[in-house]
Amino acid sequence: MAKNAGTRARQKPESETASPLAPAKAEVLMQDDAERLRALLIELNGNITKAAERLRVDSAFLRGFVDRIPRLRLTLAEIMERGVDQAVDILYEGLGDQASFQNRFYSAKEMLKSDAGRRRGYGQPATHNLEIKPVARGSLEIKWIDPPKHDLEGPLIEHEEQKGEARLDQERKDHEGDR
Repeated sequence: MAKNAGTRARQKPESETASPLAPAKAEVLMQDDAERLRALLIELNGNITKAAERLRVDSAFLRGFVDRIPRLRLTLAEIMERGVDQAVDILYEGLGDQASFQNRFYSAKEMLKSDAGRRRGYGQPATHNLEIKPVARGSLEIKWIDPPKHDLEGPLIEHEEQKGEARLDQERKDHEGDR
């Protein structure tokens, strides 16, 4: 009996272990909890597993809860978009790193793997250009999907227009000089 009493004394009281977002029973989180969970997800860069650990709830349960609340789904999507923005910044920093050829080289490699690089013929072709769906018992329909067209009018960067015009003028002069 004394052994059990000692074990009980070492355990933290429930008030210290309970999460402010975790209800007494983890089956139901309330809408009010969603706003606090949103702040926690932002703090943890969208890591639901870490959020579940902090809240002392099952991560599969928490993932299901997040999937059912549109505002939380949008929060996760925005967190991922911000991560992509940070990665793009790092990529461009690497491309411009004049002190390190290695940084420039690997940044260039990654850039050429992007959709923009693939549109110019670099990297692996995009895998999302096939549509495969079952049409009949045991049959599949495979359809090639054309990549999106990028018919942009005018220069993408303002000062490129002047460079382009100057380059065309020089090419005309060079061509006339060859005659």
